[in-house]
Amino acid sequence: MIGLDDLLAGAAPASRDEALALMGLVAAAQIKLTAILADLPVAAEDRLRDVAEASAKLGESKAWLYRKTRQLPFVVRVGGHVRYSLRGIEQFIARGR
Repeated sequence: MIGLDDLLAGAAPASRDEALALMGLVAAAQIKLTAILADLPVAAEDRLRDVAEASAKLGESKAWLYRKTRQLPFVVRVGGHVRYSLRGIEQFIARGR
């Protein structure tokens, strides 16, 4: 019987029975992976903030943020814009800066 890797590489099952058996294995794997995913922690959603929101969260001026842009670990560049990761800011604050 072919395996999932073979199937994804383009191989075809030799018979209808082999195809049904492979479908059963895929279904069992899907159930197993669903159970594994249900037990994994969900990463907190990150949001990007502009300089005004980031400066308010940090209690620093906008000028301070602009001066420190190259040094701060939570700076995200989007196109020609500078944004600030909310999760990164919160980690920065939690570490005591």
